[in-house]
Amino acid sequence: MPALDDVKVTKVDTFADAERCIQWLTDLGNGVLAIDTESHGLRPSEHPIRLGQLGDDQQAWVFECEGNRSWAGFFVKLLEKFTGTLVGHNLKFDERVIRKWLGIQLPLERCHDTMLMSRVVEPTRSAALKRLSSQLVDPRAAVLQSQLDDAMKTSGFNWSTVPLSFAQYWMYAGIDCILTRQVYDILHPRVMAEAPRAYELELAVSSVCGKMEDHGIRVDTSRAEQKHDELLKYVDELATYCQTYYSVHPGKNKDVIEYLTNRGITFTTLTKGGSIALDAEVLDGIDHPLANLVLQRRKAQKIASTYLRHFYQDVDEDDRLHPSVNFVAAETGRMSMSSPNMQNLPRTDTNELAQLVRSCVIPAPDHTLVFADFSQIEFRLFASLSENQDLIHAFDADDFFTEMARGIFNDPNIQKKDPRRQITKNAMYATIYGAGDKKFAWTAGISLSEAKEFMALLNLRFPAIKQLQRRITGEGERNLRETGTASVMGPLFGRRFSIDDDKIYKLVNFMVQGSAAQVLKLKLIQLAQAGLQEYLVIPVHDEVILEVPDGILHDVVHTVSGIMNDSTMFAVPLESEITVGNSWGAKRAYAR
Repeated sequence: MPALDDVKVTKVDTFADAERCIQWLTDLGNGVLAIDTESHGLRPSEHPIRLGQLGDDQQAWVFECEGNRSWAGFFVKLLEKFTGTLVGHNLKFDERVIRKWLGIQLPLERCHDTMLMSRVVEPTRSAALKRLSSQLVDPRAAVLQSQLDDAMKTSGFNWSTVPLSFAQYWMYAGIDCILTRQVYDILHPRVMAEAPRAYELELAVSSVCGKMEDHGIRVDTSRAEQKHDELLKYVDELATYCQTYYSVHPGKNKDVIEYLTNRGITFTTLTKGGSIALDAEVLDGIDHPLANLVLQRRKAQKIASTYLRHFYQDVDEDDRLHPSVNFVAAETGRMSMSSPNMQNLPRTDTNELAQLVRSCVIPAPDHTLVFADFSQIEFRLFASLSENQDLIHAFDADDFFTEMARGIFNDPNIQKKDPRRQITKNAMYATIYGAGDKKFAWTAGISLSEAKEFMALLNLRFPAIKQLQRRITGEGERNLRETGTASVMGPLFGRRFSIDDDKIYKLVNFMVQGSAAQVLKLKLIQLAQAGLQEYLVIPVHDEVILEVPDGILHDVVHTVSGIMNDSTMFAVPLESEITVGNSWGAKRAYAR
């Protein structure tokens, strides 16, 4: 029988409905209960709950949780009464909604998350519930979301205004519970058989990240608004300048390309759609003032609209932003952020505008920001995975890239400021990320022939690099033949990293970045377990930011340092630089 045949959704509106629901939950005993919520939006800290849902694999119950006829209290009582296993899809969201707006903490030790299960065992597959259900449960599930979207659009509703009595709204809300339970029944045995430790890691860090989102980051709203307005004025001035001296509006790519083409500039890079590309990489490689002005205008516009505007418009009453942390967004398991994306800022050493944004992130009064940033974690993992003593011992020197450059050029006198060190650094990044010689040449600022010659020297001096690449891609090709999926087993937590069949060359990147992501997640969990959860603010790439009361700053720094610096996990010790500051843009070494 198809999974969606004969399912039943009941909206609890009467005491008779409530009595039947109690009996159903009693019959379920200590089984598996699916839970879900509907709210006014996607920000649990700001958008109140509207509906609460409970269900099993065939039946769901929907409760109004706002308004005069609210059944929120009954919904809470049922959750508190149940002693079995709870399962949600993207549980981090629903747990935060329930905690914020209903005032209860779900028993996380008895909770599971089908979205995390999916990301662990099938990272290349969509983790959206309806799409996942259509593949695993019933093909008709994929149609449900579009049907609801169409019904709401036709009626002129959005997620905040749709009436709680709107049948398609509460029906599909209940079906989500049923689908979640059915997906759980399929994925949970597989997860426990294939990657239980990897799943447990994701489940644990889910709670840590949810509480970080609730904590939020404090910003200097007045400074953010002032700098936002200044940047927009600068954007307008650049537009006026370009129109005055070049008769071109810098925001119209077609006109910019035509102007530069008429002056001898040749464009060779195309977009995926086949048009001439005019992205940052292309503009940066053009030796003409107009190209530089267009690029600078774009950067200023992005900083103003993507960051500074949110910094003063989207804060709560305590001047705090609550960025969303997606800790399973990438196929590698790398964490990402949104609303706003605090991980996508340009580097401060190449863009002073990024420094401006960071200067707006500040601690609460009588608090200090603490930054724990892993030092070259990807290369430490790469060297450890290679098991090559030359690469491993390169970290014994004061600077890894300087030591690598000395070996490649056979020159022991190379120092940190030597340009050959930077070329070496770019080459190592290109190696890990699977970039070709052309990309390496561009990032290093050298010719293509110089890039090829350098890579030949690198592989000659450190043959273990190529050997590791072949070992990892060889495992991926073997698994593709044997299982139909190109994958490689990571060194931590028993998780496989999978990739599309035609991109096996990227498995080295997946292995290294994925392992680095797992290390950061483990350290976040350890920091929380050490009693520092309430001080954790956000993770940014390989860095953790905390907001610490000044009275316990020394003790917290000591604890953070002890956790983040680890010589036990890999052949190359993990090292973390600990700094402090009165803003994100003003880091300094900690001095007691």
